Amino acid sequence: MDADPADVLHDDELPRYLIKVRLVLWTMSGMVPDSTYIDAAVGDTLVLSEVAWLARRVPVSTAWVDFWSVKEGDWRLERLANLSLEVSNTSPAFLMRLQGTKHCPTLGNELKLVELAAFNTDHDDLPKIEKMVLPKVARAHILTITAWNENVISHARRFEVNVGPRAHVRLADHTEVIKHLREDPQGGEPKAITHVERWDNELCKWKLQDINRVFVFDGKSRLLLVRHDQNRLPIGLAKEIARAEQIVAARRLGGSVQDDVEVIDLAASDDTAVAADEEVRVVKRKRTSTSEHDGKA
Repeated sequence: MDADPADVLHDDELPRYLIKVRLVLWTMSGMVPDSTYIDAAVGDTLVLSEVAWLARRVPVSTAWVDFWSVKEGDWRLERLANLSLEVSNTSPAFLMRLQGTKHCPTLGNELKLVELAAFNTDHDDLPKIEKMVLPKVARAHILTITAWNENVISHARRFEVNVGPRAHVRLADHTEVIKHLREDPQGGEPKAITHVERWDNELCKWKLQDINRVFVFDGKSRLLLVRHDQNRLPIGLAKEIARAEQIVAARRLGGSVQDDVEVIDLAASDDTAVAADEEVRVVKRKRTSTSEHDGKA
């Protein structure tokens, strides 16, 4: 039976499905963010410059912010006056930081809500991070590397590698890590890679990293996160960032964080460690020579 035209609801008369949307804003490096909840209807467009809560904190007509893009798994610079967001069940929170803000405490916990909604699953149902085993060595000599390869639906893998007492590493020296990163999502031959992206715990952003270059890692957490540069959606990133924050906080208080997974992997060989040390010493010598030259000038 045909519906009575008088009973048909037009779009503007349909019931509005309201949800609580969480807004999070970091305004200073190293400080916890401001946050609030606002009511919004699914399908609505949220014009952030018109949100009174934001207007009380930043000059919305001129401010630029880093906005966390779920699709990129990273920050995207936007002018706040131009930033409009569609409200959906998969976007219960919007994260922002003022341009120039670097370290963002509690970012990992804030990202958990974003990640869980985007993947439409409970946190316990997310792919577990596999861990590779390492021969017993001094805990202080271990660097934990969590790596996501190109396959966005595959498990991340966690490797524990022996880097000795140093606070620097060269990814190419750790063959199991590179083997995982080179895996072809289609099951074909391993792909050649020269660069990956690594998470900077202090700047709270991804940075491009040459796998053959030595770099200094975060000695406080001794946790390194790397992703294939084609993987824009590293599942479990929020939990790993939160884990790094917990380790640093625990060590400041003189405690430790227990691992929640089992173990597997290879340590770097002594030859590799010596090679890495030599490369760093060469860089230091060059810098020293330059400094002496500048002093004489």
